[in-house]
Amino acid sequence: PAPPQVEVPQRELGCEPTAWSDLLALRALATKYSVPLHCDGARLFEACPYYGKTPAEVAALFDSVYLSFYKGFGAMTGAMLIGPEDFIRKASMWQRRLGGNPYTLHPFALSCRAA
Repeated sequence: PAPPQVEVPQRELGCEPTAWSDLLALRALATKYSVPLHCDGARLFEACPYYGKTPAEVAALFDSVYLSFYKGFGAMTGAMLIGPEDFIRKASMWQRRLGGNPYTLHPFALSCRAA
């Protein structure tokens, strides 16, 4: 089964952040049913002031988090996937299968570092 995914903030709704109480309720449901909860946090850093929380506090509600380097940080491209080590290992394998090539990514990685 696929884990529920929450986009923080929700781009399709004009970047409206999900209410903090709703995020807590989703976390409680995911825990109750032992289902991993994923955050598409491409704009997570932009949503944190709305919540009055740090990125770490928001991310702590989720089992895995995607962060974009180019949306709010100004890098050419790039992203980070955060989660348990076994999950990241499996995701890395799929990144490679879907065309990710670390040798051609150096310019993009440097732009992420500089952003």
